[in-house]
Amino acid sequence: MPDQEEKLHAFTQTALREANRDAQRIKDELRAEHDRAMAAVHTKFKAEIGRWREARAAEVRSAEMRRVNAVIAENRRAMLDYRESCAKEVFSALPERIRVFTESAEYPNHMRKLLRRAHDAIGGSEPMELYLREADMGLADTLRGALPELELTVLEGDFRLGGLCLYCPKKRVRADLSFDSAMSDMVGHFSEISGMEMN
Repeated sequence: MPDQEEKLHAFTQTALREANRDAQRIKDELRAEHDRAMAAVHTKFKAEIGRWREARAAEVRSAEMRRVNAVIAENRRAMLDYRESCAKEVFSALPERIRVFTESAEYPNHMRKLLRRAHDAIGGSEPMELYLREADMGLADTLRGALPELELTVLEGDFRLGGLCLYCPKKRVRADLSFDSAMSDMVGHFSEISGMEMN
């Protein structure tokens, strides 16, 4: 019987070893399956976190860009308002500066230069009409002396700041060098370029 007991013992040991090996193999397979599942979950989780971070970063960037654009737009409006107020201040001061100039000793000489410039623009020796503002009618003889070869009829013009306007009826050509027209052109040109209303 000891033989039988040894055989039974050997058989039991072999069966236990095989059962342990099978259990270890199953355990290893389960561990590997678990590890694969955890890796997949981890990868999916990392991808979800990455997408969430990217979406959140995009939201933050978008909100920040809206804020920055609002600040830029507000600064641009403030700058345009400031430029417009400066331009209005400059243009409102012009009539007074022109008045001071027209009362200065340089003004009659400037008017002679304007008359020559106007005549050069029209050309010819035909009789012409010279228009002055009422306050400058006292310069009529001085201006006639600037172009003695030309027959000039001096008339009162419909401008008030200064300067002159020369008209040749025969050619139907006008050279308007009045300060009123120059200022109007300057304000209009500035408004056209800047888009600001200067009224």
